[in-house]
Amino acid sequence: MNHLMILIEEKERSAWTAARPSDTETATFSGHQAWCIVMVKAYLRYELVSTFGVVASAGSLIGRAAVVGHHHALESGKAKGNTSARRQCVVTPAVDALLVWDIKTTSLIVRLANEATARAGSVTAIAVAPSGRDVAAGYADGSIRIWPLDVLESESRADMHTSALGMDSAPPRMTLNAHYAGISALAWDQASGVLASGANDGDIIVWDVVAECGMFRLRAAHSDAVTALSFCNSGSEGQNLLISSSKDGVMRVFDTRSQFCVQTIVGHRGEIWAHCIVANGAFLVSGSINSELRVYKMERRDTNGLDGLSAQGELLKFIGLVRRRSSARVVDMDVMERTHASGNDASYVGTLVVVGGDRSVECFSIRDVLAAEAHRKRRARRAKERAKRKLTEKPGSSASKRLLLDEEVDEEEKGDKMVAGTYTPDDTENTIAIDVLAAIRLVRLKSRVHAISVLDIRSSRGSSSSPGLTSSRLLIHCHSNGLEIIDLPLVPLAETGLFENMEKRGSFDSMGHRGDVRALAMSHDESFLVTASAAKTLKVWSLSELSRGQCLRSMTTDGHALGCLFVPDRRSLVIVATKEGALQVLRTGSGESVCSIPQAHTGAIWSIVWHPKQAQHLSGSYTLISGGADKKIRFWRFHADRAEKHVAGDDDESSKGLLELERTAELTDEVLCVRCSPDGKMLLASLLDSTVRAFYADTLAPFVSFYGHKLPVLSMDISSDGEMLVTGSADKTIKIWGMHFGDLRKSLARAHDDSVLNVRLQAGTHYFFSGSRDGRLKYWDGDRFELICDLTRHHGECWAISTSADGEVVASVSSDRAIRVWRRSDEQMFLEDEREQRLDEMFERDLLTDPALGALDDDDNGRANRHSLIMYEPDAGTQQAVGQSSVAVKRTLESVRGSEALMEALELAAKEQERKEEEQGVNPSMYKPSMLLLGLQPDQYVLRSLRRIKVAEVESALMLLSYSQARSLLEYCVGFLRDPATAILHGEMVVRMAIILVRNYQNQIIASGERELLQQLAFLVRKCTNELKQLLGCNMAALDVWGQDLAERDQAPFREAIKRVNVEHRLAIKKKSKKRRIGSKGI
Repeated sequence: MNHLMILIEEKERSAWTAARPSDTETATFSGHQAWCIVMVKAYLRYELVSTFGVVASAGSLIGRAAVVGHHHALESGKAKGNTSARRQCVVTPAVDALLVWDIKTTSLIVRLANEATARAGSVTAIAVAPSGRDVAAGYADGSIRIWPLDVLESESRADMHTSALGMDSAPPRMTLNAHYAGISALAWDQASGVLASGANDGDIIVWDVVAECGMFRLRAAHSDAVTALSFCNSGSEGQNLLISSSKDGVMRVFDTRSQFCVQTIVGHRGEIWAHCIVANGAFLVSGSINSELRVYKMERRDTNGLDGLSAQGELLKFIGLVRRRSSARVVDMDVMERTHASGNDASYVGTLVVVGGDRSVECFSIRDVLAAEAHRKRRARRAKERAKRKLTEKPGSSASKRLLLDEEVDEEEKGDKMVAGTYTPDDTENTIAIDVLAAIRLVRLKSRVHAISVLDIRSSRGSSSSPGLTSSRLLIHCHSNGLEIIDLPLVPLAETGLFENMEKRGSFDSMGHRGDVRALAMSHDESFLVTASAAKTLKVWSLSELSRGQCLRSMTTDGHALGCLFVPDRRSLVIVATKEGALQVLRTGSGESVCSIPQAHTGAIWSIVWHPKQAQHLSGSYTLISGGADKKIRFWRFHADRAEKHVAGDDDESSKGLLELERTAELTDEVLCVRCSPDGKMLLASLLDSTVRAFYADTLAPFVSFYGHKLPVLSMDISSDGEMLVTGSADKTIKIWGMHFGDLRKSLARAHDDSVLNVRLQAGTHYFFSGSRDGRLKYWDGDRFELICDLTRHHGECWAISTSADGEVVASVSSDRAIRVWRRSDEQMFLEDEREQRLDEMFERDLLTDPALGALDDDDNGRANRHSLIMYEPDAGTQQAVGQSSVAVKRTLESVRGSEALMEALELAAKEQERKEEEQGVNPSMYKPSMLLLGLQPDQYVLRSLRRIKVAEVESALMLLSYSQARSLLEYCVGFLRDPATAILHGEMVVRMAIILVRNYQNQIIASGERELLQQLAFLVRKCTNELKQLLGCNMAALDVWGQDLAERDQAPFREAIKRVNVEHRLAIKKKSKKRRIGSKGI
């Protein structure tokens, strides 16, 4: 029954007044009027309980592995200090989640994700905060989430174990959402803790993390995606500079104080993929699409601001090129620096690691300012000595030949100087690039590298006090879903010795597949899950509550796996079908191959299935049906008992005869999918000609054909009652058929946005799941032909779906290499609610694409003219402004709802205020607050609406108000600030809103002559701000006193002494008791 109607006679109608009018209907039965109450059908929701299989995703070209040095200060997301005294962890992107791994034990600590990150898309950028307690993650939808890393300090291993199993963690500290495109770069300011983000559309936003809002937006800072961001302090002014590089081949330097671009650097021949600040902020190195590294010197400002600049007024002065041995583009670069103080001297040690697109890793030694100047002086001295010898040596002698070689080296240095524009006849007066960087090592890895991080550098004699580098420990983020730790010697090699002495210290690849996961199968008792990938691997995973997501076994298959099945009622044997046409039987316990048929088909085996009725035969044998690209369906007899005996080491005659061919059926085209009816009487096969053929399983005689799909059917399934057939095709449609007559019941057009790769019916029902190449997993009602819900979690092709026998558990795999497990919960869901949610998502997407909905610079309907956000078209012959500073806001569904609620509150408060004045004019005691305002006064009701708006959405919500509404809200702000209690509790929020309103509507306020209102507001804002400052200062002083008191009471410095005294006291007591026992025995 799709719905239930309860009939109630007219006289009993009063008992059902709580029913909604939309859910009631009127009908007449036997002359009596009755109400029909429609009971809406409810479904049980499937909740994601675990996600595993991803170690480090490589979906983004900008995402990188970030290293966390626990309990120690960080710089540029890289750990500093003694590595033996801290716990090093690495944060990696795992599709839409963050994974925190322990580097020492190569184990997963915690998974950072929640329901909102699934809608946000994949992680595209990562940056660890300078304190090491937070990590910022940028997502494909333009949002930024800051996650806490305090779980690393937690002593509750149960919470960490629960998160490590793939379950969602606690919510993030905050969500920042103002970008209109995906995040491509993130950077923290080490001094102030400010966060900068760059997007694929070229915008840059600087965020105030404490206030949870954007400070300003540098609109159109670049014409292409921003690839790298770095903060740099400029001189004694404390003025911060933000350096950005982009795919447009341009680097720009922005002053975060004035919010202007102060320098534009053009010199690269293509996209700039990475840059690093080295030598404690003295130099900057950038890499592009060629083999050149460009080196810039950071010019410092003095207190006057401009005296420290170069002659051309540059902050970054180009000093030359350093050519890499690899000609491929730069993928990533990282730097590790260490300064060791010994008395009055300080030795600097640094290394720069550059990754190329050809799997090359090249290391450079970095010299600081003093070492670079010393190297320049050595060059100058050698140049003078060569000039003197050139005058004395005879032509043709050996010394003269050595001089010619030295001149070739001089020509290379001269070329660098000429490119830098600083070449003079005396070319040894200025520091050039080769004085800063020196190439010392080049190695090539086995797989492509996505990102790299330097974990540690070691100097000579095994101590960091010596300036000579000997080795570097690197963390390699591979494209093949893995992390590797290698030790790379930094001893200079000859040109031919490029690949020796690289030692692998560890890897993180056991918890995931190296290739796309193409098939999966669930055991009959729901305790194990097997997955097969294109990388010729098969893994066994645990599905138990305590160890869900743990990889129990990894095995090697004979080829590219396309399908896998557990042997019925046996979880110890798995059969795998490959693209090379092989069938292989593996044992899950030991991982060994039981038997293999290399040429089971002459082409790819696209589908395998067990025959349901003939599965168990005499002596424990089963019938396996396979369909392949060789246009054949083959029936195989698998002897499970003999296979288990063989696996157990019985003296059986090898593995021959374990999998025997019984018969073969020839068809007219390639077989893409085979299925059997539950009673085993019918065999269905989908062919490449877009048809589905049904045969009698015993005689293989044709029964019926299913026509209607325009493209081949890639997957199909039959209901457990044998009444319904569901087919999914490459034409993006799903069709529901009747099994008895082949009648088409319903065609779900545009069921997915791409080819439907897999359909799976839920046991005992007509509900089914569908997976598509668009990455969506959908849940359908086959009786009502409606979409129940959209399980949007995958970020790649959803290749396979598996359900448990009772339908409680659903698992899916995708090309994003993630394995996701859903479990049916007790929570009910309704179709109307799901439709509304999908409409809200569509509306939010339209806010970004429809100018009528999403523009924040409209001037109609009395809104503020936000000229700073308008990107006007430049006139002919003029140059468009670059990096215009504007407000960092974006209209979202949350801000629209908050603005609508605020407008409604202002309207109700205005009407209530009029009613209050009228009633108080007649009788002051006559007025009673309206229940529409929840019994509150008008101003308190407005304050309640303001408090319900999220901090990050306040500015965009206020920008949607008309000027009349904004003026009314400013009057309420004046009243709030005059009330001492409200000013103390909510003064910060009110002051911020007043400043936003005045800034956004300043033109209208000035034009309307609201001078008195502005004066009152300015006085009250200044007064409230001073009071808040005093209160904050008092609290900080109290916290300092409290901290000092706690430090005085702390017994940590004396803990060892106290422990030793207690031990001595216990020993003394034992001695006394022993003497007493001896004395009593003597008596």
